[in-house]
Order: sequence, then C-alpha cells, then structure tokens
Amino acid sequence: MVLAISVECRPDANGPTQLAIEPADGTFLLQIGKAGETTGSSDTNLLGRPAEMVMDPGANEVYISDGYLNRHVIVFDTDTGDYKRH
Repeated sequence: MVLAISVECRPDANGPTQLAIEPADGTFLLQIGKAGETTGSSDTNLLGRPAEMVMDPGANEVYISDGYLNRHVIVFDTDTGDYKRH
C-alpha cells in the first residue's frame, strides 16, 4: 500500500502537532497526535511541531522528527498508531 502523510497546521497553534496517515486515494487511516496539543518531549502520544516524517513499510513504522519543540525522533506503528520508541 502506498501511504502519504499529511500534517495539519493550525494558525492559532505554535505549529503542526498532528499527523494523518492516508493511502494515495485519500482514505483516512490513522491520526497521530492532536491538533494544537503538546506536553513536551516525554509524551508518547502528542507531537510538538514535527519537522520531517519517513515511512518504513517493511517494518510498519513511521519515523517522525519531532524536532521544533520536542527535539527527538519518535517512532509509531503505521497500522495501529501505537508508540514504539524515541
């Protein structure tokens, strides 16, 4: 399956804090984080202004450079959205 990642930007927030994972046809599959919410680098559910994302289809993982606010790389399962590590 070909996946694309979209980042939702909210003008009233300090930058994007939510990712949506969708196949090429645009069908919504998964959301990581919540728009406008973050609690810092130790949070395993919320993002803090992610910069870049890379998918690894073989491992079913998405690597997110959660770098403008949280300053780490965080890894989630692309099938379930479960936190894996950072």
